Amino acid sequence: MSAIQELNDPNKTCILLPAPEHPIGTMPSLSLNSLHLPPVPGDLPGGYDLRLNSYKRAWKTCLDRMQTVIRDIHAPVVSAVSTSVRTAYAQSHTLPGLPYTELPVVVVSAPGGNHTIISDVVHAIDGPIDDSFGADTLSGKGKERAREDDGDDDLLVHGSRVASGDVMAHVHSADCPNLMSAMKTIITGFVDCQPDDADKHRVDLPPAVKRKPTASLASYDMNLLEAWYTALLEQRGSGTLNFLADFCSRHTASIDAMLTILQVAHLKHFEEPLTVLVHDGTLGGSSEDGRTLLSQPSSFDFLDTLLTRVWSELTPDVPTEGDDSRATRLIDNNGPSIETLLQVVEDARSRCHQRAVRMRLGYQLIKIISRFMQEQGYKTLLPGPELEFMSAAVQGRARDANSLVMAVKKLSHSQLEALLSDLYRFFYNLQSHQLRHQEAGARDFITQTRSRLYRDREDRMEGQINTAGSVASDVGEWLRSYLEKRMARLDDGLLWELWNTGATPFPSEIINPAPRMAVINALLHPYDVINAHKDFFGADAATGVSDELIDGNASHKVPLWALPDTSILFRRYMEAGKMINVYDWFESFGMVLDSQRRSRSLRQRTSGGSPQKRGRKDGEDASEEEMDEEEEEKWKSEVQARFIRALHELDYMGFIKHTGRKADHVLRTIYDILD
Repeated sequence: MSAIQELNDPNKTCILLPAPEHPIGTMPSLSLNSLHLPPVPGDLPGGYDLRLNSYKRAWKTCLDRMQTVIRDIHAPVVSAVSTSVRTAYAQSHTLPGLPYTELPVVVVSAPGGNHTIISDVVHAIDGPIDDSFGADTLSGKGKERAREDDGDDDLLVHGSRVASGDVMAHVHSADCPNLMSAMKTIITGFVDCQPDDADKHRVDLPPAVKRKPTASLASYDMNLLEAWYTALLEQRGSGTLNFLADFCSRHTASIDAMLTILQVAHLKHFEEPLTVLVHDGTLGGSSEDGRTLLSQPSSFDFLDTLLTRVWSELTPDVPTEGDDSRATRLIDNNGPSIETLLQVVEDARSRCHQRAVRMRLGYQLIKIISRFMQEQGYKTLLPGPELEFMSAAVQGRARDANSLVMAVKKLSHSQLEALLSDLYRFFYNLQSHQLRHQEAGARDFITQTRSRLYRDREDRMEGQINTAGSVASDVGEWLRSYLEKRMARLDDGLLWELWNTGATPFPSEIINPAPRMAVINALLHPYDVINAHKDFFGADAATGVSDELIDGNASHKVPLWALPDTSILFRRYMEAGKMINVYDWFESFGMVLDSQRRSRSLRQRTSGGSPQKRGRKDGEDASEEEMDEEEEEKWKSEVQARFIRALHELDYMGFIKHTGRKADHVLRTIYDILD
């Protein structure tokens, strides 16, 4: 349908006026495969795709971990809600003597927004009675079922039958503008429940009634005030933790915001070419394919960057750890070959992982002792909020635990025995068999100390000297030594920046953009935005602007008539007062377009005319600039259409406000614009 036909269509509320260069239906489609990304120094051939695959793999691991944490946080609430719903009308929960059965209400509310808990509750109520909230709620089949539930209009709007045969209706805020609509939605939801095959012959259930699907699930602001950030040590980077702590304290502590921040941190981290080696040295394929790719001449810059980074961290002038001596021997004995470099990277990856695991053990130990002290009536021993302490732990600034050690040394016999029991339970329940083997020394010390406490208790019963104070002192010194070894810096060691986001500043401008200033800057300097668009998408990308107006210069040097129509109208907008006369605004806009038309006509005559015509002055060829009456009418119509289109764009962006009194005047909405 053409634009003129759409104007005559009363059902059309919005009409697209395409640019002359690209009519309707001919706009080229842009995809990631068509992007012309600027080359990164020292990158591999096809390095962008390889790093993107590495990012997807790392982000999937982080997302799975966060979904597990969210599932554990939601489990008590979801179980309580589903149990309350299932037993709402049980005989034991109904008060006798009431004329009508009460309507139980369960409210789950918190700041921020999170729709995951709604899907969990729906799945728990719809699912089997003996598995109201299983382990697959947020992963695997549970997540697929939640997505299917979200997309099923009949289930979400009308209702469903749970496993026990009860009828359940879903009511949303959009369905309840008033009391009558709310009652209609509830009743319709119960009536329109589709019976299962096993329930079709039951006479106690209403028959199914076909009806038209209506609205979809509305968004709910439901979140939990729980310590969901306990798993943030998976993101090893203090900059990300600092920004996350600041964002949660200033704005919202929702799970959606946390996931977005972590995903942006992953994306920013994988801009570095060397991050293609985060997971392994196969570059996403087999070991042979990885070595073949690295053997190509186009990969020499990448190998040179990697070798330079390794040598710069293994210089004799800088004292290195004992773990890095093996990397030095490998390079000295075998030479800087591809196999040697990959082996060095593999060793560095293993050491970085071990350092992170040790740090997490030390951090969990501090948390256990701090929680125990709070239960015993002591004040918190953490130096500040938990997120700030977590950031300090990642940076290695939490190894000085003097307050923790002093508090442990002051514990009584019974308190010390209870603390050692908690510590032994922690080390005994470690999931990794290798980790349990590595921490065998800690378990042996705790076992021996508990035996000393048991003997000391027997000695006290016999009237001998009490040695509980010396035992507590030994536990405190062991704790100090243990934390000093475990709470090491993560931004230390060979090639640490490959597995740590601390070397990259967090792109906070992506999370907290300035849309107002960005829109104003794009209107004032449109060609800066267009040139950036062409640099990113390639020179063949469509911008809707003629290339003859883009000379590569800055927008500040471009004449007013060479700007797009919306920018021209916005420049006149800046020169106006508080109230703008639309007719005067149109006249000033038309004068600029007249200058644009004359400039284009002069350029066409200069490029396509004879040498005699190109040598004439503007006044000598004034007769050729004159248009007949029909062309003049077409030009006026074009000016009016372009003005209306630019005016509607400014109105859509919120730059003008209708007065309500004067039909030919509009009000400005922004002032004091700095050019």
